[in-house]
Amino acid sequence: MRIFKTSLQMILVLGALFLVQPSQSHATDPAFDIFKAYTERSRIRVNYDYWDLVLNKTVLDVGESYRYAPRNREKRTGTRIWLGNSKPSWMEGNRVLFHNLTDEQIAEISEYRRALEALFDDANHSLLSKNEQLAYWLNLYNVTVYEQIALIYPKKNLRSTMRGKRGRPGVWDAKLLTVMGITMSLNDIMNEILIPNWQDPVVLYGLFQGSIGGPNIIRRAFTGRNVMNRLEQNGLNFVNSIRGVHGRGKTLQVSEFYQWGAAAFPNFEVDLMAHLREFSNKKTLEILDATTKIKASYYDWHIADLYNGADPRGGFGTMYASVLGAGGIANIQGFESAPTTGTYGMSSVSAIPEAELPEQARALMNALDSKYRIFGWPNTTVTIFELGHFEPVVELENLKPRVTDKAKENQLL
Repeated sequence: MRIFKTSLQMILVLGALFLVQPSQSHATDPAFDIFKAYTERSRIRVNYDYWDLVLNKTVLDVGESYRYAPRNREKRTGTRIWLGNSKPSWMEGNRVLFHNLTDEQIAEISEYRRALEALFDDANHSLLSKNEQLAYWLNLYNVTVYEQIALIYPKKNLRSTMRGKRGRPGVWDAKLLTVMGITMSLNDIMNEILIPNWQDPVVLYGLFQGSIGGPNIIRRAFTGRNVMNRLEQNGLNFVNSIRGVHGRGKTLQVSEFYQWGAAAFPNFEVDLMAHLREFSNKKTLEILDATTKIKASYYDWHIADLYNGADPRGGFGTMYASVLGAGGIANIQGFESAPTTGTYGMSSVSAIPEAELPEQARALMNALDSKYRIFGWPNTTVTIFELGHFEPVVELENLKPRVTDKAKENQLL
């Protein structure tokens, strides 16, 4: 693996050019204080091209929620066993095509995660701008969640995987990472770094949970330039979805995800309600106005994949959605016989041998088809069968300060 970094000497020169400011908050554990300082006008950027590639090749964008919940499966005779998701949010949330990752690709993603951890071995984290730091922590968090789920796939319900059981820590609490000598968990990133250092609940919307119930994993890596805009867009998507907010009588049911990030809402109900109103569309505001109390009691633990944890490699035959949403057409191509092709979107999936596609995956496709016909198609293209080889590269890019004409004149003198 190649890891490209600017030299420590050049980074230190740049760091001296701008004022390094500490965050105004204090983490619970003083060991994390080393991550509070940042350089306000830093020109140092982290390149996430590899993570961009992985996300673009493996994440299926299902579009906005619209609080639309059609029937989750067609009625059939012969069985009452349903491997799909029966939650109201079953057709929401972007999906990761974990089933199509090879062991080699998963190993490359693990290598990339380790490279991200080691990024600041030769450079000080404080020399990055605050937005660059935010993008780094969100990407590190999401790469780790993605990797850990890929390692145990297939699995339908992620509750015990993420929370742990029988005294063993789950993915959230396990000390999986070490950055600048500090061993940390994913919950440490959220509660010791993101929430105290940014003091803005919007940072929560960048944390992929692996399950449908959490914020979307988006098809691009976070960068210092795009991070705030993408967080706000993901927040709008989450708040205005069934998995984020919905009403039951006079009770506003919100995602348990908000309870896990409760440190971002010191006066939980008051602060959370104000935050939700800020991100709500007209339909969600109507739900908020019709309720008198908040209860963080809803969460969809089903894995955010296409097959709901029923690995097609286990006997269904592998099917690939080569294009979803581009021009309203998605081709479904058989793994073993390329000529067997049908379309999903403009027509039905009836041309595909049913035995090759699990019922729950077909139900999801049909439901998305119905939604897209009503609300329009998301702007996404996913070419699954051309995943190819991922080359894990982490690059810390040094953008030199501009030299003014006056400065040039002084150099010449």
